Amino acid sequence: VRTAPKGAREVVKPAPVSSPENDRKYAELVAEGNAAFRRSELAAAESAFARARELKPQDPTAAISEGILFYYSLRFERAEKALRSAIAIDP
Repeated sequence: VRTAPKGAREVVKPAPVSSPENDRKYAELVAEGNAAFRRSELAAAESAFARARELKPQDPTAAISEGILFYYSLRFERAEKALRSAIAIDP
């Protein structure tokens, strides 16, 4: 069991709220990331996928895309982590 250092405050982010607006923004971010990836703009793609994952962490699509991006850019440990998280979301 981990405990916070004495005097530290725990910061808990609220869970993202599922809504049509969030779903639309998530889809836009994934599409933006995929388009950037196709243009070999890897930093832009990575940023879009990360924002999508923050917005809708229970959807594996962005994690899969992020894993492919990391694999393509030879960051195998990060690729494995992203792809394993996608599998954990949707085995």
